[in-house]
Amino acid sequence: MISHSTGVITWIAKALVIEAFVGNAMAGLYTGVRASRTAASIFLGRRHDVATTRPAKNALRLSNSRPCGFKALGALTVDAALPLRLAALVGSYTVVLLQFALQK
Repeated sequence: MISHSTGVITWIAKALVIEAFVGNAMAGLYTGVRASRTAASIFLGRRHDVATTRPAKNALRLSNSRPCGFKALGALTVDAALPLRLAALVGSYTVVLLQFALQK
């Protein structure tokens, strides 16, 4: 029973550490997107010709877009992160099942 509790605590600690690392990486990404949006806005404010402002307008348009996602059966969000979430789920349950198998 003690090893099962230790396994659950380790599993939760692992999830918290991964969540912290992913959160930190996403914060850096969003900071970079904000900086590029600011730079593109400043560039557009200087009134250059159309050929040089087109990439800045495209960058602003891209930074304002939202990622596509939809719900499958009204419950499961289907987006680009779904395979990673499924792999994490399968990996976690595999570890738990191995812990039960090794206790016997």
